[in-house]
Amino acid sequence: MEIVRKSAPEVAGHLGRAGLSFADAVGRTWGVMERSFEQGREEAARAREERERRERDDRERDARAHRESPEGADEASRPGESG
Repeated sequence: MEIVRKSAPEVAGHLGRAGLSFADAVGRTWGVMERSFEQGREEAARAREERERRERDDRERDARAHRESPEGADEASRPGESG
């Protein structure tokens, strides 16, 4: 029983340090995952904004090309007719 009395505090100390190390590792891992998710959300938002800008630019370019083309002007002057 004497070995238990002498070893118990040492074992408890090791377990305590191991627990603290584990808690620190979990906290760091959580932080990394949180930053990674946030970065993913930011990248998705940037990609969505860029896609929306391109689509808007495409619609504006198509509308401008339609107004400027002879066929577009002809079609606009004769609604309902198809050639």
